[in-house]
Amino acid sequence: TKFHTERAKMQSTIRSVEMIAKSLMRFDLEEAEETLDASTLPDELRKSFRDILTHLNEYRPFIPDQLFNRKSLCPTISSSISVSEHVYFDEASLVFTDIHDSTHTWDNCPSGMKRSLDIHDNVIRSAAYRYEGYEVKTVGDTFMLAFENCVDACRFGLTVQERLLNSKWPKDLTDLSFYAWDNDGPWCGLRVRIGVHHGAVTTKLNEVTQRIDYFGDTVNTASRMERECVGGSMAVTSKVLQLVAPSHDLDDDDFETGLCEMLGAVLMIPMDGVSLKGSPSPVDGFVLIPEAHGGRRQFIEEQLFLDRNDRNGMSTMEKAQLYSKLGAEVSHVSNGSYCKADIVSELYTGESFCDINEVVLRVMSAAVRSEGVLMSVQGSTLDVSWNISRPCVNYIENSFKFLELLREMQSKPGFFNTFVGLSNGLMYGGTLGRTKQRFFTVHGTCVALASSLLAQAATTKTLCLYCSLIPNSIDDELEDKMEHVTDWKIRQDGEMMNVSVFQFDSRSRAVSLPLLKEAVWTDESI
Repeated sequence: TKFHTERAKMQSTIRSVEMIAKSLMRFDLEEAEETLDASTLPDELRKSFRDILTHLNEYRPFIPDQLFNRKSLCPTISSSISVSEHVYFDEASLVFTDIHDSTHTWDNCPSGMKRSLDIHDNVIRSAAYRYEGYEVKTVGDTFMLAFENCVDACRFGLTVQERLLNSKWPKDLTDLSFYAWDNDGPWCGLRVRIGVHHGAVTTKLNEVTQRIDYFGDTVNTASRMERECVGGSMAVTSKVLQLVAPSHDLDDDDFETGLCEMLGAVLMIPMDGVSLKGSPSPVDGFVLIPEAHGGRRQFIEEQLFLDRNDRNGMSTMEKAQLYSKLGAEVSHVSNGSYCKADIVSELYTGESFCDINEVVLRVMSAAVRSEGVLMSVQGSTLDVSWNISRPCVNYIENSFKFLELLREMQSKPGFFNTFVGLSNGLMYGGTLGRTKQRFFTVHGTCVALASSLLAQAATTKTLCLYCSLIPNSIDDELEDKMEHVTDWKIRQDGEMMNVSVFQFDSRSRAVSLPLLKEAVWTDESI
């Protein structure tokens, strides 16, 4: 064991020296210093490199600018690596990257997304250049790259995540809460999924692009690992990890230590077996994140939990049977908020008449401003969701922001009375219909509760009635704005449970609501 440990340290030292030397050859002093700080070199060797960097920085005014601009002269893989024999690997580490929820971001922030995409592309390509990756192709904002070994592929992915976090993103992008700076992750800017797998590949020259393309199960597995990953992290197969730290067994307690010796400070998060098309058994995988991003761990684990086949208490086969009658396809499962609002024909204040169509547009505007998604408009009733058809990390706070915006609108003359039912909980989203005309729908106990809360709110003339199926989901600040009015009984996961109903309208008097003795909602009945 001691021999294996020493050998691993020596391999790590050689690799670090090689990376620092390559950075110095390009006169990329920042990259060399960054690699030196992250390495575990012997003291004498570290001192020697530190002296070189110090001298180069001192002599910087006397060195031609062209030398320091060499990195910018070849920032892309396409220009830095020609199609030669060394890209025709028999085995390779394939990497796929993709921006999480980029379609929604293009819709809501096109100018910011255009500039952000340039930042993203530069980060991907500069990291690939650093670790000698080959850019196979790009499709939209998806990159496919090939590396000769797993260590370079994993270091590439971890470096990308670190550089994305530290990039300077456009203000109109970070004005959206999902992309704003958040110390809990930390999070900031675009979130990229990265998938890695190593294995045999088939190569072929693309006659149109004059680039080498890669085919085979290794490519498909790497692509699937990326899709199963969570934005802001990297998913790798167990084979990749074993090749990164061959001197340690994956089941050993000290495997993570051996992994850190090769990749630097990283955290491992186990994934459930990833099912692959045409494969009889799932592939074991792990999520890797830099240790500095350890605050993301809980969020990633929650997302992986929700992505499991039995996330709603049913197996894949049971779900298929349940939804096949409707031609439905569940593609999104997550905790979120759902709101049903009804604009009634009675004026709230003032005597001036306000066209109900204008009011509907104002409510739609409030949904957009609170990062909600308007699911449907039927007459004077609107449905708004958070964190189901598109991500919204702070879905509870944003749903209450929507209520505050409604309250501001109702204080203006000529605005109609708007009653709201709001609920938090697990929801299921997907497409409905067997024909080409398919619709995205959201359902679950949470949605049924929102409908019943709206009906009670309209009956009692209360701005909003609210309940949550998520324990301890309300902070003290929000709790101060609510008043408990009654308890309802529902069936959750086959068991009866009580949920507390609150009114969210500090100006209204307390209302008296009926206690439903046994209101039973289940996914099957919905």
